[in-house]
Amino acid sequence: MADQLAQEVAELARRRRLRVAVAESLTGGEISSRLAAAPDSSEWFLGGVVAYAEDVKFELLGVDRGPVVTEACARQMAAGVADLLHAGIAIAVTGVGGPNPEEGQPPGTVWLATARGAAVHAQRHDLTGEPASIVEQTTELALRALVANCREAAETSPDAGREARSSPGDGSAGSAPDRAMETISFPCPTEGCSGTVTATAGPVMGGQEWAVRHVDGTPDVRCSESCTSPTDLEERVKAALQAG
Repeated sequence: MADQLAQEVAELARRRRLRVAVAESLTGGEISSRLAAAPDSSEWFLGGVVAYAEDVKFELLGVDRGPVVTEACARQMAAGVADLLHAGIAIAVTGVGGPNPEEGQPPGTVWLATARGAAVHAQRHDLTGEPASIVEQTTELALRALVANCREAAETSPDAGREARSSPGDGSAGSAPDRAMETISFPCPTEGCSGTVTATAGPVMGGQEWAVRHVDGTPDVRCSESCTSPTDLEERVKAALQAG
C-alpha cells in the first residue's frame, strides 16, 4: 500500500507541479525512501531531514526546545523543512515507536503535520502494534496525507513559491468531497479486533453522513491487523464515525 500511495503522490505532484519535502523522526527515513523510489522523483521530491535526535529538531528545523512528542513539535518540523528546502508541500512525523513510553506518552502516539502555503495542520494518531508496525502505519498515514494535500493544492508553476499556494477550503483545485477529507485513525470497530483503523474520510451532505475516499475503486481504509477486507471495513468505519 505504501508504494501505491507514493506512486499516487508522484502522479499528483508531477501533474500539479509541486515540490515535496519530508521531516521525520520515529520513521527514520522510511517516508523519504518510499518517495525517492516513486516515478520521476527527481522532478518533484526535494528531499528529507531525518531528525531522529532532539538537537536536529531544535537546531536544524527550528523546533522550540522542550518535549518533542507534541503537536507543536510536529507543526514546527513541517514548517521548518518546508522553509529549509523551499517546498510547496511538507510533511512531518514525530512520536513514540516503542517498545517503551517516552515523555509520558505510550508507544504508538504519533503526531503528523502538513505544511502547505501558509497553512500548517496537525493530527494525533494513537496506533497499536510492535515498533516495526507502528513505523509502517505512520509511513502510510504520512503518504495518505501527502496524497490528500497534493489533491487539494492549486495548479502552480514549479517556482511559484509557497505564498502562491492555497490552503484547504479556500477554493483550491479538487472536488468538494476531497477538500473535506482527511486521514484519521481510531480503534478498529470490528468485534474482537484489537487493531487500529486508518482511513481517508470526511463528512458529506452537510455533515449528516460520512464518506470514505476510494483509490482505484478500493476504499482507502485498512486495519493494522488486516481483520477484514477494505470493502467490508468501509461500512463499519462509516457507522462508527457517524456514531461519533
